[in-house]
Amino acid sequence: MNIFYSKPKGVAPLIIIGIIAILIIGGVIFVHTKSKKAQEENQPLRLENPKTTSITETRILEDCEKIKEQYQKDYCYSDLAYSKQDSSICDRIEDQDTKDNCYWNVARAKHDSSICKEIKDQPRKDGCYSDVANAERNSSICEKIKRQVWKGECYSNVAAAKQDLSICDRIKDQHYEDVCYSGVAEAKQDLSICDKINDTTIKEDCYSILSH
Repeated sequence: MNIFYSKPKGVAPLIIIGIIAILIIGGVIFVHTKSKKAQEENQPLRLENPKTTSITETRILEDCEKIKEQYQKDYCYSDLAYSKQDSSICDRIEDQDTKDNCYWNVARAKHDSSICKEIKDQPRKDGCYSDVANAERNSSICEKIKRQVWKGECYSNVAAAKQDLSICDRIKDQHYEDVCYSGVAEAKQDLSICDKINDTTIKEDCYSILSH
């Protein structure tokens, strides 16, 4: 007696459709992730100010050393270094990202660009130099930034703060050079500076802001 097994109809097409759907969704996620990453790479890093409390302000090194969990100990050192404005405390931190952020926070708090050189991660180091340059209104610190677009933004911010058009001429990135001209034009309330802008949209925005 022969027993025949009949495959349910419609199963194979459903499997094929399912595989195709998974491949399409996966491709969309990959493209979106890649695009988002590319956009993030062109944006300078930002570091939020650490939230200190009265407990942190009265804390001493011995309090941090008593903490058993390393990541908690690292954050304790970081908070203490910021509140005391003492970058040497950052040296005690084991996690490199936390240590880099610690140097960055202290450098920004003290307006001391020399501390930025202790940072290992280049994007964080660039962000550190940018923050100190803006705080000090010192365009020479912008020179230390490696990534050109971030260097351009640094020059642009300092130029607007100092109302110094000559700083814009140091920018190699066309977009940030235009942004720089626009920022200085707005700071000086000088409509004629808008004429230097190449990008049509930025130029129109410059005219629009100053004409009101």
